[in-house]
Formats: sequence, structure tokens, C-alpha cells
Amino acid sequence: MAIQRLAHVGLWVDDLQKMTRFYTDVLGLEVTDATDEARATGAVFLSSRPDKAHHELALMAGRTDHDGGLLINQISWMCESLEDLQGFKRRLEASDARFHEIVTHGIAVGIYFYDPEGNRSEVFAPTGLDDVPQPYKKPVDLDQPMESLLDDLDRQHHADGIPASLAIHEHRSEETT
Repeated sequence: MAIQRLAHVGLWVDDLQKMTRFYTDVLGLEVTDATDEARATGAVFLSSRPDKAHHELALMAGRTDHDGGLLINQISWMCESLEDLQGFKRRLEASDARFHEIVTHGIAVGIYFYDPEGNRSEVFAPTGLDDVPQPYKKPVDLDQPMESLLDDLDRQHHADGIPASLAIHEHRSEETT
């Protein structure tokens, strides 16, 4: 018997409407269920794939820790491609989200940021490498054109003894066909 996957994360929040707007407008999650908005103890359930999972994120009104205590380490969301990741970076910038870091882990490239109430989250795209020892973390510039980004990732990975990503090379061969 083994755990198969993370099903959902629940967050206590101060401003349920503001947090719902952030996760729907910026990250593109869909509201799948919600209590009556007028209730002080409301809840909103969101999913990136509502046809497969009723909710992956539950926002619950009633946060009580306001002294800067650490409530979670991170919430990580996977997207399909580096192009999608670049798009999420633009959306996050437009929302005035505060960035923590943008890095390659070898196995993925991730954007770490804070939602409007300071919860750290990540949006990442897998690279296709599965055998990079963790933790591995190097800064990445997602603002450059895709070909330059791919070259930089290959260069960084190669310099650290990591073989070039098959997914990156498959991406390049798709571009040329």
C-alpha cells in the first residue's frame, strides 16, 4: 500500500474573495464548489482539472495566525511546458505577485511566488529528467526567447554533470518539423 498522489491542500485565509480571484484569474483554477459568500466561515473549492478532481485547493475563511508564522512550505502546481511557465510568469507579474525565486531543479523549472496572503506557491514545468539528485537549484531567466532558455538550461545542466534533457531536445525537434 502506498500514497498515490497529493489530492488537495487547504488554506485558512483572511479574504476569501481576494484569494479566490487570485487563484482563478492568475493561476487559472476553476471554482468547483463554494458556500454562500455571505457566511463568515465560507469555503471555496478549486481545481485545475475539474473533470478529474473536484478540488485540489480548498480556501477556508477564518485564518487566525497573523504574526508572520510559517503556515505552509509551498503549494506546487504543474504546467505542461516551458512556454506555459513563461505565460504564468507574465500573469504573476501582471497580478503584482511577489516572487521568491525562479530556478531549475534539473527535473523541473519552477517559479516560486507568494499569493496575496503570503503563502508560498510554485508553478513548474517538468524537463523530462528524472534522475537529478535533489536538492538541485540554479537561477533561470524565463524572460528570454525559448531557444536561448533551452540553451541556458542545457549549459547549466551540462556544467553540473547532468545529461541534456530528452524533453528539451524533443521540444527542439518539434520546432524544426
